[in-house]
Amino acid sequence: MTDPDAALSYRKLMVPVDMRHRENSAKSIETAAALAASSGGEFLIMTAANPLGKHLTDSPESDEKAFRSWIEELSHRYGRPITPIFRSHESPEWAILQECRERGVDLVVMASHDPRLADHIFGSHASHIVRHAPCSVLVMR
Repeated sequence: MTDPDAALSYRKLMVPVDMRHRENSAKSIETAAALAASSGGEFLIMTAANPLGKHLTDSPESDEKAFRSWIEELSHRYGRPITPIFRSHESPEWAILQECRERGVDLVVMASHDPRLADHIFGSHASHIVRHAPCSVLVMR
């Protein structure tokens, strides 16, 4: 007989976060933290910064420092270690999918927003990840 909780047992959970809109990921982070705690899995939070920055004076290095500080705060809040993954890449989707494959992630928990016109034409980040991820994806509204 199989364990009914085994279906919800994950070894590595990853939450991709856009640091410009990190407040939109609160529900995804809470959900992933609860799933990681119940299964004893590793909890990863990832962001992908544009290597060119938002302005000429920006650099990914300054974004990385803020990201790592935020992850440290979250680790204290949830009482468990969170592995920060900071990537500098012009395509967040590509970076997320590559990390999933390289790290053996078995669940991505990510936020999605109400679709805009461009999302209907090009698709959202979440829809791209759902279609191409090598693992399960939980999309939170």
